[in-house]
Amino acid sequence: ILAGWIPKQEEKALSSALDAVEGIEYSFERPDEDAHHTPPVKLRNFSLFRPFEFFVDMYGLPRYTEVDPTPFVAITYTILFGIMFADLGQGLLVAVVGWLLWKFKRMAIGRILVPCGISSAVFGTVFDSVFGFEHVLDPLYHALFGLEEKPIEVMNSDTTMLIIVASVILGLILIAIS
Repeated sequence: ILAGWIPKQEEKALSSALDAVEGIEYSFERPDEDAHHTPPVKLRNFSLFRPFEFFVDMYGLPRYTEVDPTPFVAITYTILFGIMFADLGQGLLVAVVGWLLWKFKRMAIGRILVPCGISSAVFGTVFDSVFGFEHVLDPLYHALFGLEEKPIEVMNSDTTMLIIVASVILGLILIAIS
């Protein structure tokens, strides 16, 4: 006797394969709502979100009837990483190292580092940080937008309260969504 789980859409293919073998008897049963056995979870996400299944799996998969948090984790983790590690040069290096780790070592964390590094590079461009040097991109801002310097001066005391309030609001939004 062999018992197991298969996705519903694969029932016909398995049935055809088992019919081809002589002497096998089989039956398919739907999971009982009140049963003590729950079906395993198979996450199905867009390829862009799939690397972040690593985190969801690490903290615990949702039950069969629950919502898959992978897209939420992917979006928030990538954005928050970019905001916290905002540096154009280092972000690009993180993305390249992530790609190399995935390509040559098949490390799951490598596929996560690529979008996080790109996010870091984007926010590093906004905050004008290139390998820790500030104001390197001022000529770019002047040429593209007519600004004398970067649009957001993070270390300026005038923007400190704005950054604190924005952090609290972002935290409240994430908690409310969660």
